[in-house]
Amino acid sequence: MPPLNQRPNLTKKYAEALYRDQLPGLLSQLADRARVASITASSAIEGVVVKDPARASRILAGTAKTLRTRSEQELAGYRDAQDYLFQGTWQPLNTGLLLHLHRLLFAHTAAEGGQFKTEDNLVVDRSPAGDITVRFRRVTAADTPYYVAELTERYKPSRNRPTTTTRRCWNPPKAGTTTRPTLGPG
Repeated sequence: MPPLNQRPNLTKKYAEALYRDQLPGLLSQLADRARVASITASSAIEGVVVKDPARASRILAGTAKTLRTRSEQELAGYRDAQDYLFQGTWQPLNTGLLLHLHRLLFAHTAAEGGQFKTEDNLVVDRSPAGDITVRFRRVTAADTPYYVAELTERYKPSRNRPTTTTRRCWNPPKAGTTTRPTLGPG
């Protein structure tokens, strides 16, 4: 009897059946790898890094029995938030959704999530000599709810517009005024 690759009709049917049967498993594996890569990369931007890739994969799969470090806890929170978003039942974007995602992000840590910050904070660099340079001033704690509401409102109409890029710049308030800064055309 000739080998399978020399029997054209059987080979083609066998190959089609093999791919058809394996495709769901392969797509599932690919989706899992993409999920791990996405969560790992997103969390790394925030400085949340689990150095052992196998351990990170176990955390993201939900099979790690304990979360040993703050980074592992936050990685699990990223997983939970992303899984929630991919369920597809979260729309529309609003303040409540963002606070819920924040709660999920911090659910595995000692910190309490799901609420706006209560204290102002700065993004700074510290030199080896101990000097501090302010790199970025974040929105004040008092103004955060206002800006979150503003941004979610601005996001809604943008979803219905054609995909063109409009440049926006930050317009800080003028010295001595009490008005809030605005986002305006730049």
